[in-house]
Amino acid sequence: MRNFKLILCSICLFLCSLFSLQAQQFSLQGNAYQLDPNTYKMTEYLNSQAGMVTNYYPLDLTQNFELNFQLNFGTDYGGADGLAFVMTNSCNPTLTNGSGLGVQGIPNSIISEFDTYYNGYPSDDIYYDHTTLYKNGFLDAAHNISDGTTTPVCMLPSCFFVKDGNWYDVKIIWQYISATSQKISVYFNGNLRNTGTGNHILNSFLGSTNVFWSITASTGGAMNLQQFRYTDSNNSFSLCKNTPITLTAPTLGTNYSWTNIASTTNTATYTPTTNQTISCNYKDYCAIVRTVNFNLTVYESLDFTVENPTPICSGDTAFFTVNGIATNKVTYSLNGSIIQMGTIPSNGKLVIPITNAQTSQRLTIIKIENSHNCSSTPATNYTIFVNKPVTSPILYN
Repeated sequence: MRNFKLILCSICLFLCSLFSLQAQQFSLQGNAYQLDPNTYKMTEYLNSQAGMVTNYYPLDLTQNFELNFQLNFGTDYGGADGLAFVMTNSCNPTLTNGSGLGVQGIPNSIISEFDTYYNGYPSDDIYYDHTTLYKNGFLDAAHNISDGTTTPVCMLPSCFFVKDGNWYDVKIIWQYISATSQKISVYFNGNLRNTGTGNHILNSFLGSTNVFWSITASTGGAMNLQQFRYTDSNNSFSLCKNTPITLTAPTLGTNYSWTNIASTTNTATYTPTTNQTISCNYKDYCAIVRTVNFNLTVYESLDFTVENPTPICSGDTAFFTVNGIATNKVTYSLNGSIIQMGTIPSNGKLVIPITNAQTSQRLTIIKIENSHNCSSTPATNYTIFVNKPVTSPILYN
């Protein structure tokens, strides 16, 4: 019975940690699995896998934007099939597997494929690991929307394979030129590989100016361990204690409900004093109930005390000792003179001596600052009084 309870407890802890990871910026389909707050395993090193992660936050096609992420294609040089980036006017697109890279057949879409397998004729492939732009879920030459070419190009200018276990940077840039002309640019490993210019809002999204984006991957008869890492903000914020922050949940939803605040919109303002996770529950554009989490790390190590033994005798050394967190910086002045700065050492005590003190000494703490640029300006004074020396009485005969 005791072993059973231990096993049950372990399962509960695992499920709790899994929920904590998954309930944030992406919904998951198929074999996609979250490894850490920023990394997703899209396919295992197995046959017939397919995975998709879809970002909760819609993109406004009437505004310029940039997305940054990383892809890992595994280490099997003969493996398959690759990953894809897709924008579509559905916030819950359908996942497919095999050579379709998880995106085959998604309507009203723009797809940037990152294909690592040559499927031969009649597929729109080249032998090397390649990339190109398609529309409306068709991965063929007739639906290629790349500027100046109707065939894919190598992912790398050298045409080397990318199935080497390394992480590759991808940048997607959207430019709204006008209501009838927009441009998408795809950078891979820092190199511009594709652009597509046209009336994408009309031709790919049926006039919709709000779209959602996903990353997909698939395997078929060949396989690879394929991963995605989101390098932009992942709803984790670091801030100083008592600093207000406004959190923003996805737009286009309804029925917003926030942790410990009465907001019914997609924004809520908090002034946290401790580390915490804030949740927003809402119904998304597809009428699916979602939860998005915000992890707040609060830096609050600015508290300090001052030791100022008083009084002392004239001519002795006066010692002010500032007790606080190691590495915190202390800005101060002595007797209203020049402003100085000291760093609290590893023992937590910054000692400020004044030798041969003849009159009372005053320490003014002007500012306390930690390594996270959090600061406090207490402007507090501390005084050490100095007793004058005792003089011998004059004796008369």
